[in-house]
Amino acid sequence: MIAVAMREAARAAARSALVEDESASNSDSFEDKLVAVKEAGRAKRLEREAFAPTFMDEMASIPAEFKKNKSIYTAAAEGSMSSSGGDDNSGVDSIIRVLAGLITIGLILVFIPSDLTVTAPVPQRELSSDILEQVAKQVEEYEKALRSSPEDVDKLRVAAESYIVLEDYAAAAPLLARLLEIEPSVDNVDNLADVYKAAGMKAKAAEVYKNAVNAAWSGEVPSSLLLKGLIDALNADGRYGLSLSYVKSFAEKNMADDVDVLLLEARVYSSWIGHGKDAEATYQKVIDAHGEDFRGYLAKGVFCREIGKPAEADALFRQAKSIAPEDMRDVVSAVISQAMSGN
Repeated sequence: MIAVAMREAARAAARSALVEDESASNSDSFEDKLVAVKEAGRAKRLEREAFAPTFMDEMASIPAEFKKNKSIYTAAAEGSMSSSGGDDNSGVDSIIRVLAGLITIGLILVFIPSDLTVTAPVPQRELSSDILEQVAKQVEEYEKALRSSPEDVDKLRVAAESYIVLEDYAAAAPLLARLLEIEPSVDNVDNLADVYKAAGMKAKAAEVYKNAVNAAWSGEVPSSLLLKGLIDALNADGRYGLSLSYVKSFAEKNMADDVDVLLLEARVYSSWIGHGKDAEATYQKVIDAHGEDFRGYLAKGVFCREIGKPAEADALFRQAKSIAPEDMRDVVSAVISQAMSGN
């Protein structure tokens, strides 16, 4: 959640401030903290989204032969981090590629129930009163500035971020909604939905994704990230039947390839208590119908680890490794390592 990331970053900034020069002015100190909040919050979100319902930055692509349309697990998000060319032997580049790949295929959450991945907002008592006071003063200044320039996207964004740090989601939501109106994007959809989730308004979060999927700006084939976000939001709200109906509609409208449709269906079942067998059977459908695609073996393998079938999982992992494209092998290994570390 953006709310969690922002408040964790603010808490880190508070700790950092204790060892910084105490003679710095309050305004300078706050600006430094706000930068830390934004940058650390972004980094934290990228880290979480590798194994969370939503993921946003530009992703590596699985070769075209593994997809017919834009894939739920391979699509690049709109306008964000891009990787440039460089030394293939660079350790940093390798880490970035693995992280990007993990975010790209999004397989971890395909089988993990959504409620196991949601982190509640950090209580305010974990932030110093000094930080909270500075954030409150700063947000007043931004609100005042917005009265004369209500469509200033930078001010809207920073004011919303400040309210999130203060856990005032009711105040943050309309700012993020306005930002989404001015600059429609997957990023802004995710941020608004995250705030509603943090406020416990799961139905509103699902509505944000539904509206985005149906909006003119998202086109006839909306971003696969929006499709996935809608399914996750409905699952989190316990509306599994409706979630399945949307997955069916994605298939009918050719919004996702065959593999992604089945993986999304399995995603719903794996979140739905009492439907573990349905989830397992759906993963098997992916393998039976698309035996050349490593995603089915990998997804079912991680699912088998989750339900206590390590031997079967290991066999599936070996198969996934053997057929995965060379440029995805690091990703496959990282997903497997993550799955095994959790059991």
